[in-house]
Amino acid sequence: MFVTAWTNRTRNFGQRTTNRVESQHSNLKRFLRSPNSTLASLVGFVNEIVQAQDVKMKHDFETSLIKTMGHHKLPIFDNLRGKVSHKALDLLVEEKHKIRVMRDKNMTCGHQLWTSCGLPCACNISKYYNTDKKIPLSDIDIFWTKLNTANPTLLEEEEIDVIGQMGLVTEEINSKPPEIKKSLMKKVLAQVFPNKSDKKAPSVQKDTRGRPTLKAQKQKEQEEDVVKDNLESQESTFEPSRHSSFTAMTEISQKPVFRRSRSTSVSKAMPPSDSISQNEFCFPRNMKPEVLNNVYRFGHHILPLIQPYVINIQDVLPDGNCGFRSVAVGLGFDESHWAFIRQQLLHELDFNADPYRYVFNSYDPDSYDVLRNTINWQQIKPAPAEHWMFMPHTGLVIAQRFGVIVQLFSRGGPQTIFPLWTSANSLPRHNVVSVIHLGQHFVNVTLQGCYPMPTVNPIWKRYRNDAASDWEFAYHDRLQEYQRFLDENKLVDCIDV
Repeated sequence: MFVTAWTNRTRNFGQRTTNRVESQHSNLKRFLRSPNSTLASLVGFVNEIVQAQDVKMKHDFETSLIKTMGHHKLPIFDNLRGKVSHKALDLLVEEKHKIRVMRDKNMTCGHQLWTSCGLPCACNISKYYNTDKKIPLSDIDIFWTKLNTANPTLLEEEEIDVIGQMGLVTEEINSKPPEIKKSLMKKVLAQVFPNKSDKKAPSVQKDTRGRPTLKAQKQKEQEEDVVKDNLESQESTFEPSRHSSFTAMTEISQKPVFRRSRSTSVSKAMPPSDSISQNEFCFPRNMKPEVLNNVYRFGHHILPLIQPYVINIQDVLPDGNCGFRSVAVGLGFDESHWAFIRQQLLHELDFNADPYRYVFNSYDPDSYDVLRNTINWQQIKPAPAEHWMFMPHTGLVIAQRFGVIVQLFSRGGPQTIFPLWTSANSLPRHNVVSVIHLGQHFVNVTLQGCYPMPTVNPIWKRYRNDAASDWEFAYHDRLQEYQRFLDENKLVDCIDV
């Protein structure tokens, strides 16, 4: 109770947690492959995580500047949209919903939002509503209006014409009637000489009551439930086009038919094709509704042989970074870590430039430079076409950098990519990152169990070293099971890289 009362009367801008250091420590440990790491590698990871956080903050700032959320389209916010952060507008929307609760319960405003966050509280918002006025930007603390990470610069001292300004004030006051003139002079003198003002702060009786009664606590909980139930659903009106890139591959015969559905709920989801009904899906029956909807949209890119092992299909933001967002999800991070994934892959390419040049340029001259250019993108705005994910070449770098197995599902046929120069026995755990390519978009798919593994990528088979050859031996049975499926169904497994 004491901590809550103290934080609500201190300008903390909603930062009430003290475990951020521990959470970042946990985040760092997820990037380390083993408990023993050199100081140089540890410092490098810390630096890259900080850079990823900086990119994330810049992305949030850019979002507040260019995007308009649906629940922010209120006339009272006309002066604030695009000038303050989305978090501030969310707090104001939540505070607006408290007005009706306070009116019904005959409650008073505690001014907590103003004292703790520097934003207009419910009573002030109510005044603007009653007078049909818009909240001015001057009522918002400067903390919420700084939408960039640049260091603040001191303003140069400006010369103020005090005599000229006071002359205008004197002229305006002299033009008023005597009663108004006297009142204005008192206000001016009170501002210039506050110690000589005859007004004193009102005496406040101290509240010496102890802990609230059980009835008061229950009533407060009910009021909080009402406020929570009245919160409107938040949905963005911004939806850029989907972007990605993929190398052409020879399609296997009997390629699956794909039809995209943009519905976002199960009730509106439609089967992807008229020729393939819902009953022909082999996915597990106990899927969550949001996963089932993604199955309707993206499921045809997964062979029926592998469908029973799918436990989740997650869509990501289609901003040109969708491939790297899907990889971040597959590694266990939030999709907003796409910039960190790009940084790691650039570091891998630059640190092992000669081996990668030999591998990629042997197939296609200058493909190394093209691949590096597709990865090299750290800006906030959506990535242009030349920076979309370039598969399966990027998959080889992902597998080697993060020590994972990469599986790619597409119309041209699925494939498996192992680390090029890392032995399977040297890794304590074998994690898998699986993505589905949809022509101009990537999504992440999670598989579970001993499912058949698609054919190994031919670039890996040709250029992997002797130490990495044990990957095929470790997964021999699962690779052979997939090959038997192709033979039984008379499918041609042809991958053109």
